[in-house]
Amino acid sequence: METQIGKEFVFLLVGRTGVGKSSTVNSLMGKEIASVGDYEPTTMEVKNYDSDINGIKCTVIDTPGLCDDLEEEGNDYKYLELIRSKENQVDSMWFVSRLDDTRVSTDEKRGIKNNTLLNYKLAILPVFRW
Repeated sequence: METQIGKEFVFLLVGRTGVGKSSTVNSLMGKEIASVGDYEPTTMEVKNYDSDINGIKCTVIDTPGLCDDLEEEGNDYKYLELIRSKENQVDSMWFVSRLDDTRVSTDEKRGIKNNTLLNYKLAILPVFRW
């Protein structure tokens, strides 16, 4: 990633409820700033966390769990619209998943597909939760 003076990098974290998105925010920021629950929904809205990492301004966006409902309920699309309205300049989207999951679930595939519709660069970030 090329560093530009004054450039702020924006990272969007998405994934199912309880996979460690908020824990990932805390790890990236080096402090406990995002509320964390044990496999229970904690993040109920899109939240921005700003930091300076090695002299580079960064924003990490934490999101509610995607892929947690039936497709016909439409909550994923509501969250995607909320994400879209919150930030229009995302540099990279990280789809957070549990490292001990042996397969990508159908719901996760749907979430990946829906998020790529936003035209973000996609990186799969497995997070081990113990």
